[in-house]
Amino acid sequence: MGWYVVRRPDDPEGRAGRLVVSASDLAWFSRCAHRSTMDRAVLEGAEFERSPTDPFVQILIDAGIAHEVAYLEHLRATLGPDAVVDCSAGDLGTQVAATRDALERGVPVVFQAALLTPDPEVADVWWQGHIDFAVRAPDGTYEPHDTKLGANPKAPWAVQLAVYGAQLGFVCGTTPQRGVVVSPGGDGFTATEVNLDAVDLNGLRRGLVYALTADPAPSTLPDRKGACSQCLWTNICDDERRRQGSLTLVRDIRANQVAALREVGIATIDELADCHPDGVPALTGVSDAVAAKLARQAAAQMATLRTGQVFVDVIDRGAKGLGALPPPAKGDTFFDIEGTHLVPGGLEYLFGVGWEKGLRHRFAFEAIWATDTGLERQAFDDLVRLLTKRLGSSPGAHLYHFNFYERTALLRLAARHGIHQRVVDEVIVPAMVDLLPIVRNGLVVGTERYGLKQLEPLFRGKRDGDVTDAVASLVEFDRFRATGDRRILAALEAYNRDDVESTWLLHRWLLSLRNDA
Repeated sequence: MGWYVVRRPDDPEGRAGRLVVSASDLAWFSRCAHRSTMDRAVLEGAEFERSPTDPFVQILIDAGIAHEVAYLEHLRATLGPDAVVDCSAGDLGTQVAATRDALERGVPVVFQAALLTPDPEVADVWWQGHIDFAVRAPDGTYEPHDTKLGANPKAPWAVQLAVYGAQLGFVCGTTPQRGVVVSPGGDGFTATEVNLDAVDLNGLRRGLVYALTADPAPSTLPDRKGACSQCLWTNICDDERRRQGSLTLVRDIRANQVAALREVGIATIDELADCHPDGVPALTGVSDAVAAKLARQAAAQMATLRTGQVFVDVIDRGAKGLGALPPPAKGDTFFDIEGTHLVPGGLEYLFGVGWEKGLRHRFAFEAIWATDTGLERQAFDDLVRLLTKRLGSSPGAHLYHFNFYERTALLRLAARHGIHQRVVDEVIVPAMVDLLPIVRNGLVVGTERYGLKQLEPLFRGKRDGDVTDAVASLVEFDRFRATGDRRILAALEAYNRDDVESTWLLHRWLLSLRNDA
C-alpha cells in the first residue's frame, strides 16, 4: 500500500528520461484529476510540502502490509513453499527480470510481481506495476490478486487490477478477464472477483497521459474528494480551496451540482450565498428546490465566516423537522458505540449509555467494555439488559443516538452472537431516535459538516481530553491493542462519555428550539 508520484527514473533497461507511471497513479487519476496535476508539477520540478501521513492512514497501511504477509504465509502453507516465488528483492530491474522468469516457468504464484510495460499508444510512456500476487489460473492465464482490508471492492481497486491485467497480458500473451481482491474474512480470507472488462482502461490511460504530457498542462481545480485525507497534497489543496472559496466547501454539495453551478457562472461559495434568498438561475440536472437549499447553506456558512460564531436558523418545527422529537420521558436514554474494523470481523469495543438523573438534571453514565472479541458477546448482553431496563422504566421512553452507526451495530451484534434478536428488533430498534435527520431537516447550520463535534459550539463548551474525534479513538484503541496500556482505556472512556453527554445536551437544546416557537 502507499502512493507513487510520477517520475523519470534512471532505468536499468535504458529508458531514462521517459515517463514512467504506475497503476496507483491511474487509480488516483480516476478519483481526482487535480492529484495528477500536482504530480505533474513535481515531475517538472515544483517543490510542495507533503502532508504528513494521518495516524489512522498509517495504521491502515501497517494493517494492509500485515494482511498481505498473512496471505503470503497462507499460500505457502496451502500450496507449498516452492509454489510461491517472491520477486520483491533487489532493484526494479532485478525484480522485473525475476518476475518474467517466474511467469515463463509457470510458477503457481508470483509474489510482488514487478512489471514494466510500454503504453499501447504512446511510445515514450511506460507502465510500472507491482502486483501483490500474480496467480496462475487452471487455464494457464495469470490473474492479478490484490490484498485489501475492505470487504467491498472499490472502483480505484478495479482500475489498479485492470492495469495489472493488461500488463500480464502483454508479458504472457493472454489478458485475464478477472482480477481478485483478497480481504480478511472471519478466521481466514475472502476472495471477491472483479470484472476487468468493466473498466474503461484505454480511456483512463489516455486521460492520464494527456494530463501529464499536454502542452499547456490542463487546468484543474482542487475540489474536495472522498480520498483527500489519503492524499500527499491534501493540506495544499485545502488551503487553496479556502483561498478560492471553492463551491466544494458547501455542505453535502455534489460534483454534478458544482458543475451545473459553474456552467451558469457561479464559481465560489460567496457567489452562491449571494443567490439566497432571491434564487439560483436554472441549473442543468438540479431542481430549483435543491439549488435554493444549497444557496441557503452557503449563506449560512458565509455568515459563520463573517461573524466567527456558528450561524443557526430553525427552518422546520413541523413533523419532518424539530416536531419529529418525541415528548420527553423519564426513561429517555442516550448512547454511543465505539467500534473498529481493524480487528478481523470487526469489534464493538465500548458501549456508552447515559441518562438524566434527579431533579437537578444531572448526567449519569455507564460504560460497558469489550476489549477483545472474546468479551464482545457478554458486553452486548449487558448492554441489551441495561437498555431494556431503562426503556421499560417509563412509558414513551426513547433511545437517542447521533447518526446511523448505533442502529446498524446493534442489529449486527444480535445476528453475530445469536442473542437478543427479538428484543433488539421489537423493543430497542423501535425506540431509537436518530437526532441527525432531525438536525438536517429542522435547522440550517453554518458548518461544512453536520457532525456532533461541529454542532457542539451551539450547545456546550469546548471539549478537553486527549481523544477528540472518532479517528483518534480508533488510533488510540489500536495503540492499546499493541501495548496493553490500560491508561489509554480511561481516555477512550472519557471521550465516549463526552459523546453520550453531547447527544443528551443536543437533545435538550433541540427541545428548547422547538418549544421557542
